[in-house]
Amino acid sequence: MEKPNVALFSVALTPERKTLLQWVGPIAFLDANLYARKGSKLGIIRLEDAKKLPKLVVVKDYYTEQFLRKEGFSNLESVETEEIAIRKLLNSEAQLFPGNNITMPSLLKQVGAAMDDVESVLDLSTNMIYVTFSKGTSPELVARWQKTLDEMKADGAFEKIYRNYIPNAALNDLLNK
Repeated sequence: MEKPNVALFSVALTPERKTLLQWVGPIAFLDANLYARKGSKLGIIRLEDAKKLPKLVVVKDYYTEQFLRKEGFSNLESVETEEIAIRKLLNSEAQLFPGNNITMPSLLKQVGAAMDDVESVLDLSTNMIYVTFSKGTSPELVARWQKTLDEMKADGAFEKIYRNYIPNAALNDLLNK
């Protein structure tokens, strides 16, 4: 993306994306997991096991969809939103959904469910999350954003904001980056 002054928030840093954008952060660690309905007893021990299931529901164009497609999954159903995906999982229309530690609790609450209704059956990845800027954005502007973020981490403002949304998060590694 070459257009100047375009920012995207909450972007997972992946090797494929690294050179496409300018990065400020990290602002979060995102643990991506395959989630199943609680008690489903799917026997997922490794990623290959998930390929044998009838259906995994994914959100179109999310990095988890890209990752699973790259891993050779052919049993994916792409949907437009996380809400549609989680409803399909909870209604037994799909056996697995790749979600993450940050959004899963609020997503489940949004559809009238709770974390007790699902279980993580396999860790997929841990990614650092950043604020990103288009390549056409001034590097000086990006550097100012990074400097401000670093100052917020140093003076405690970042942790205060973060804990407001994710109270029990382990932040030591994040604050030292």
